[in-house]
Amino acid sequence: MKNVMSKILLQVLVLVSIAFEANASNSFKGSVIQVVSPSMFVVANEAKQTLEIEVRGYQHNGETCAENAHDICDALEQALLGIGVGVIVEGHVGGKVFGDITFDGEVLSNYVIREGYYRINVQDGRHRALLVSEREAVCNYRRIWAQYRGQHEYAAICQGR
Repeated sequence: MKNVMSKILLQVLVLVSIAFEANASNSFKGSVIQVVSPSMFVVANEAKQTLEIEVRGYQHNGETCAENAHDICDALEQALLGIGVGVIVEGHVGGKVFGDITFDGEVLSNYVIREGYYRINVQDGRHRALLVSEREAVCNYRRIWAQYRGQHEYAAICQGR
């Protein structure tokens, strides 16, 4: 009985240490080495280990940079390649890692929405910062919102800034 209790205690200690180690490594400094799509990036940590991470928060139609998403991919490459970034790992589902990337004091999902490349994905949550960024993009008629310039409904949204 004592031997079984020792094994159980050892297993619990191992699981607790793994959990602490996982929590300690939820974010790291690194660099973006490839923009795969407007929401998928290959990042490397300082030890040159790579990870493919999906950035959530905005509606993306699944196009890759090699297919049709050239404007946004070019903008993301210009903003991210060759600089140090922060990588925030929020979780993983079915082998896919998701999170966000920070650069120059900016959060990537916030940047993409504020610049009008995509609209907020409310299925991922309604984060206040993303809602504010989308309103800024709408009111300044950036990119996808340019087609609504002059329409009363959109102008009315921006009246109470």
